[in-house]
Amino acid sequence: MPAEPSSLGWVLSELGVSISVDETGAANVRMDPRLRRGISEREFFVDRRFDGDGSRVAPFGDLPDVFALMSARQYPDAVIHVAPGDYSWGDAIDPRSDVEPFDADLTVLGSGSGRTRVLQGEHDSAAAVFREQGRSLYVEGIDFVGRGIPGGVSNEHVLDVRNGRALTLVDVIVRDATAGDGLLAINFETVVLERTVAQGNAQDGLSYASPGDGQAPMYVLEADVLAVDNGLNGNAASQGSATHRATQIVRVGGRYERNPTNIEDTGLVSWNIDLKVADSTVFQPHEGGPVNLRVRGDKKEGTHSTAHLISGSYDAGGVVHAHETSSNGVPVYGFLRYSPLVGMVGTLPDAFSGDLDSHVAPAREGSYVDVLSYVDGHSGSSGTDDGPVAPDGRSSP
Repeated sequence: MPAEPSSLGWVLSELGVSISVDETGAANVRMDPRLRRGISEREFFVDRRFDGDGSRVAPFGDLPDVFALMSARQYPDAVIHVAPGDYSWGDAIDPRSDVEPFDADLTVLGSGSGRTRVLQGEHDSAAAVFREQGRSLYVEGIDFVGRGIPGGVSNEHVLDVRNGRALTLVDVIVRDATAGDGLLAINFETVVLERTVAQGNAQDGLSYASPGDGQAPMYVLEADVLAVDNGLNGNAASQGSATHRATQIVRVGGRYERNPTNIEDTGLVSWNIDLKVADSTVFQPHEGGPVNLRVRGDKKEGTHSTAHLISGSYDAGGVVHAHETSSNGVPVYGFLRYSPLVGMVGTLPDAFSGDLDSHVAPAREGSYVDVLSYVDGHSGSSGTDDGPVAPDGRSSP
């Protein structure tokens, strides 16, 4: 049976990923992110030790040199190889700046996290900005570094990307946002993060949003992600990873620790597999303690949200909370679903907060059999379950 739209099977298919989960809940992701790289006949080389024409033998000295040439010649795409060292991105491809629109797909390949860094300049709005309608960005092996707190010049975010087709980050670090998020990704079709680290940012480490407006959701994968020590502003509304509005996310094999709220989902649905979520840093009176994971409906869209906890650990140093809010006076619910592979179900009253009867429920018989059979690569759909029932009789997504 083919996967149903908005099921786990459907989302994994859209992302080009398969996941296996063994009887202990340990997960393995099978994908090749290189398949998401752009293909281009144009290759440029950047090395801070040179000031050349962008060729392999005479590289450009910095990334804005590449962007300026591409803009002047209206190249639609390019692959850029960046040597070890510190570089700038500039605002050349930020439509808020006074330059011609930069309309191109980019593949930017650094020399490895910790070796190639893109630093926010004194007058840059972020370490890097990519706001190209319908275009794709693939980045591998680069650290994006804001100016930190207090930073001197406030930036909204370290990596600010919007309105594209496909975003892929592999072996990337986003850190030291002065006043915003490490990664802010808005209105892409698909987003894939593998071995990405978000650390030391003022607000969210990783934040995703897509307006509904009748469009297809934004599909997101976080694989082996580390989101730690974000929310340096101390605000409970700052998270390690957060979804908003019409987003659907699969998190697998990641660690989310020491953020004010480690994970918050107000998007449509999340599937959380083999995660370690621990030690939220801010006590939140409404939830009765620090919050490791919170799910609530989206007030702007008026949509319910469901978080599926398939395997992993979620209750060390914080609670998991299903939150009820309202949109124009109409209740909007957050729902939690958990499988027997989640280690904390034996201490359910201590682990979960909220209205347990109406918002938190184990998987109904057979439902996670479907989920796990799908991610194990067998036939079967993960979208067959009706979900827990809200107080007014509605079912969760």
